[in-house]
Amino acid sequence: MKIVMYHYIRNFNRKLPFFKNFLAEKEFIKQVKFFQKDKGIIKNLNEIKNNKDKYLLTFDDGLKEQIFAAKTLAKKGLTGIFFIPSLPILEKKFLDVHKIQILLAKLGPKKIIQYLSKNKLYKMSIKNIKKKDMIKFSKAYSYNKDKELNILFKKNMNYLIDSVNRSQILDEMFIKFKITESVDKYYMNVSDLIYLKRLGMKIGCHSHSHNILSKMSKKNQLNEISKSKKFLENKIKKKIDFFCFPYGRKYSYNEDTLKILKKNKFKYAFSVEARDVTMLDLKKKYELPRYDTNFFKKNY
Repeated sequence: MKIVMYHYIRNFNRKLPFFKNFLAEKEFIKQVKFFQKDKGIIKNLNEIKNNKDKYLLTFDDGLKEQIFAAKTLAKKGLTGIFFIPSLPILEKKFLDVHKIQILLAKLGPKKIIQYLSKNKLYKMSIKNIKKKDMIKFSKAYSYNKDKELNILFKKNMNYLIDSVNRSQILDEMFIKFKITESVDKYYMNVSDLIYLKRLGMKIGCHSHSHNILSKMSKKNQLNEISKSKKFLENKIKKKIDFFCFPYGRKYSYNEDTLKILKKNKFKYAFSVEARDVTMLDLKKKYELPRYDTNFFKKNY
């Protein structure tokens, strides 16, 4: 089985001239057709356990634009798993990971780095990065073909800088550069989740705040995961069986995370690793590998 991971499914927006990391709507439709003709797409998630060949489609971050994908799949009698972080719905706030994406898309990396080179809090935060974190996350974005300055900004912000300082820096940048993106237009709301359920889609948990779990205490990890799971189950009136690790790489979670998933009785959890799912993966249950959608662009 091949599991495919999606994030942004949209058409080019002139207001975000530097944003290239998306899949156009027409490309998504082409990709679905390719998967159907190749080995087929899983229609019922009960197939996961005994399926060696088909594709399973997954969608991260609860982005509003992914409703297009849900409608496309529903028309074909197919399903997908949509992993939802609960903070944007509960607190009506952007996740830091998306503040970073929006700033890069709007301004480009050069303008951002120029600004940060004069920002006292950012410079102080860089100096205070822990050596153990530098080692632990040394491979972050090493797989990425993005521009060097993009990677520098994303790696420092997502993995290395203290999360409290990071949020403050990003909020200041939103004000400084007059970023006016709307949380309500960016993320799905409860009504959208219920609509996805009605279309036959499955809802999964993507933690509360989409922060790196391996940097948290076991207690904080438990809160991140159980808070999101309980909230989603309460809103869609259905048990949440699937979990997706924020950032997805092995260094983004740890053994405590896996124990918490077991305690919360998740059936499967999904990571990020470009390879097919093996029988051993299915037996372990909590580290199913996924391909990024871009992996398949050369196939159709």
